[in-house]
Amino acid sequence: MASLNALDGFQELSKVVYLYNPNILNAGYRSSPSRSQLSPPELIVLATWMGAAPRHIAKYTSSYRSLFPATQILLIMNFVPDIVLYPTSMKRQRLRPAVKVIQSLYSQTHDQRPRVLLHCFSNGGGYQVCQLAKVFKGMEGNPLPVYAMVLDSTPGKGTFRRSANAMLLSFPKSKIIQLLGSVIVYSMLCFMAVYHVILGKQNLVENLRKDLNDKTLFNGKAPRCYLYSEADQMVQWEDVEEHAEAAKQDGWKVEAVRFESSSHAGHIMEDNKKYWDAVNQIWKDAGI
Repeated sequence: MASLNALDGFQELSKVVYLYNPNILNAGYRSSPSRSQLSPPELIVLATWMGAAPRHIAKYTSSYRSLFPATQILLIMNFVPDIVLYPTSMKRQRLRPAVKVIQSLYSQTHDQRPRVLLHCFSNGGGYQVCQLAKVFKGMEGNPLPVYAMVLDSTPGKGTFRRSANAMLLSFPKSKIIQLLGSVIVYSMLCFMAVYHVILGKQNLVENLRKDLNDKTLFNGKAPRCYLYSEADQMVQWEDVEEHAEAAKQDGWKVEAVRFESSSHAGHIMEDNKKYWDAVNQIWKDAGI
């Protein structure tokens, strides 16, 4: 994995889970200052896209540290093996430290539901937060206690080519490595397609779309904001809007913010202010 030097201050809890703790002493989170002028979250869960480089992740963590300087950030990363190779038991075991962080918040909030902001990127990040919610439900018997959700460039639909392109993003840009990676990725996807057909199971992205609207996994009162782009070549904007509409029909409070020219999970490059205004607004909509 790439060096985490760009993510200064994060402690490794597992191979995919990292925690930033601002170590605010003698001040409760509920009274901590926030440049957003909103009551800050106790915790931000940030689930990245597949193979995200630390220098890219840092653009989001630094913005959150500026917006909510007293808030812990729980970073959840993912790589190709986390999605397609490791058995479910191993995937969830790697996420258990994240659940323990969330559990620890209850003592800080006097057993009230902690204020958690969930922000995930792409289908890889969406998949990880769904697995996190399933681990939490298995341990606590309750949905993940999120106050608001930000869904960046997700969920799409699991077409063969788009899934392959998303996985290849995590490989180095060398032509030789990309060629070898293509052979590996397409072989894995072919195997998985046959496996799902034989067992009559839905593919991972179909399950992701279903799980994100499952109120036994996520707090059904949490407003959510979809951030997506017409120019995204991996997750089609129509697929995101279809999911957003289904969420509305299921009773979720939904905001949809569409960008015009940004690439996959790159909307801050088109309009940084528009992006963070949307994040602030959905947190405000949570009624904190």
